[in-house]
Amino acid sequence: PTTLTPQVMIHDRLLSRRGAWTVDRFLDDAEARYGGVDSVLLWHSYPNIGVDDRSQFDMLNDVEGLADAVAAFRARGVRVLLPFNPWDRGTRPAEA
Repeated sequence: PTTLTPQVMIHDRLLSRRGAWTVDRFLDDAEARYGGVDSVLLWHSYPNIGVDDRSQFDMLNDVEGLADAVAAFRARGVRVLLPFNPWDRGTRPAEA
């Protein structure tokens, strides 16, 4: 079987609108275009990393409603992947 995992910017116009997550709209569109998706990779840091001293983990913690969005994807049987950027060495170190 084919596995489809789009890499999606968290500010994608189908995924959020006016500060609210629109997971169902995104997944309905993916169903119409591709027959659905198995998982999504949500890019949170690009293209903003390096603009200030926040690390990729700080930026992830700043994404409002992320847990609710992940729950909405999971409710529709879609796994959510979050990227790790090993090259992120120029920002603030992660706190222990």
